[in-house]
Order: sequence, then structure tokens, then C-alpha cells
Amino acid sequence: MQLGVRRVVASASWVVELQWPAAMQPSAIICGIDEETRAVYDEWKRMGVDVSRACSLVAFINEQTIELPVCSRPMLPIKESGYRAADRMLWRIANPQLPFEHIRLRGDFVCGNTRIQTANS
Repeated sequence: MQLGVRRVVASASWVVELQWPAAMQPSAIICGIDEETRAVYDEWKRMGVDVSRACSLVAFINEQTIELPVCSRPMLPIKESGYRAADRMLWRIANPQLPFEHIRLRGDFVCGNTRIQTANS
């Protein structure tokens, strides 16, 4: 099994770049831009790709929309991140001589209807 990652660059013709030959069709696509998730989903449906049977779609969307099926996505703790960021900025202003603090955020993952269903899921 050959694994690979292909990066699609946003351009006027980015939708055309989603059209892989059948032999190279990916098992998953990650859509990292909220506003482009609908266009990616619609193009794959137009191409006849059965999302959740032939390919998973994971999207970094802020919240679920009614135009899409329940998307598989990380839960982005937007409100909590904002509070933490404000707290850290105020601390940094008060303590500019101290080293930077790197903070990692952890959130849940929503296993929606856009991931390949397996016998165990």
C-alpha cells in the first residue's frame, strides 16, 4: 500500500486539482479552510465520489452547517482559546523579560457522517 500526501494549493482552478484518476483516489481529504469545505464536498459529490464509503472528509470548520452532512472534525475550543490567549497576552505585557510560554490545545474529535465507515465503527 502506497501512502502519500498531496497538497492542493488555493487558486482559481483548485477544484480541478481534486480530480484524481480512479487508481489514485485518496482514502481521505482534509479541508483546512472553513469556507472551502462546502465547495470540496459539492465537487466530490458531482464527481460521483461517495463520501463516507469511498473517501473520508475531515474539515476544520468552526461549527456545523445545515448545508453539509455532520462533518468529521476536531472540536475547536474557540471561546476557551480566546480567554486563554487574552490572559497570556496580558501576562506577556506585564512580563516582557520572561521567556515565551508555548501552549498546546487539546480538543475532542467529532466522528461525523463524512468518514469511511468500517466494521468496527
